[in-house]
Amino acid sequence: MNDVQIIRAEDARGIAFEADGYVLVGESWGARLRLSEPPDLMKIRQAVMRAEQSGITVQELPVEYADALYDLELANNADYPYTPATFQVPPERDAIRGLWQSGKRIFGALDGGVLVAAAVGQIVDGVGDNDFASVLESHRGRGLGAAVAALSILTFAAEGVRMFSAGELQSMPPVSASCSRWGFTSKNDGGAIREAERAASKCAVSFHATPAPIGFLSQ
Repeated sequence: MNDVQIIRAEDARGIAFEADGYVLVGESWGARLRLSEPPDLMKIRQAVMRAEQSGITVQELPVEYADALYDLELANNADYPYTPATFQVPPERDAIRGLWQSGKRIFGALDGGVLVAAAVGQIVDGVGDNDFASVLESHRGRGLGAAVAALSILTFAAEGVRMFSAGELQSMPPVSASCSRWGFTSKNDGGAIREAERAASKCAVSFHATPAPIGFLSQ
């Protein structure tokens, strides 16, 4: 099995890993949003409104939707981005139901009662964090991923949260574009990536917050 080492972009050990034959194998980055006080949520709210105007119901989901979420995640699992540091394991029914039991919040988009998109998040140390989100293949390109993510932000903001985080944006251009419109600031700064490229011959980073961890894969 390949030996994968995950370190941050500025970690000087990257040079030593390169000398031992490691190369970088992927990259990812996250972003953060700090809302004003009082928050201006119009752009975020519009993502939900657009989905609802197309006939989609966007709402927070109770545990009764656990089986529907399992079916959605099973259908979408192969489409999740993969890096050596971050990947989405195939779902298990009990684990999906356990999301609610662990205090996570699930936001979904329903088309005629069928769950076609979902975002799973939680509030951690006062920060609204998006664990993962997915959209059924037949409904992609309609802004539903943005809609469920937007609803999570709106819901947490109504509960007093003002800081939000999002990850794996490099592999999800539509989500990244929405986050940029809403005011998220990327944590992938050019200096960190240039340093990573100097530390190894190929670039592969994986991180959700700043500074970025890097995944080195041995040859």
